Amino acid sequence: MRRTVLVLGLLALVTGAGWGLSAPAFAAYDPDDEWQGLPEGEGREELYYNCIACHSTAIIQQQRLNRRVWNDILVWMKDDMGWPEPPEEEYDLILDYLVEHFGQDVPR
Repeated sequence: MRRTVLVLGLLALVTGAGWGLSAPAFAAYDPDDEWQGLPEGEGREELYYNCIACHSTAIIQQQRLNRRVWNDILVWMKDDMGWPEPPEEEYDLILDYLVEHFGQDVPR
């Protein structure tokens, strides 16, 4: 029993340390950055003005998700969180921007 607890504790420590080492590093908050760290690109303005009413851009910037998951999140925001879905063209710009700048293959 004691050995099992010790092994589980060690596993938790190693796993936790691994998570800590792989956590993304963000630059310090710059109050002069009107886009709050969002990279320049088509769709940035649409994303910014559709999302900051409910949360900061930091939650977006820490993600690395594929197109399907980003779309699922946008659908969840609309269906369950009360996000007033933008017109289709604007929605597509937002989704494309998320995938381009915060997709699963984009380095942190």
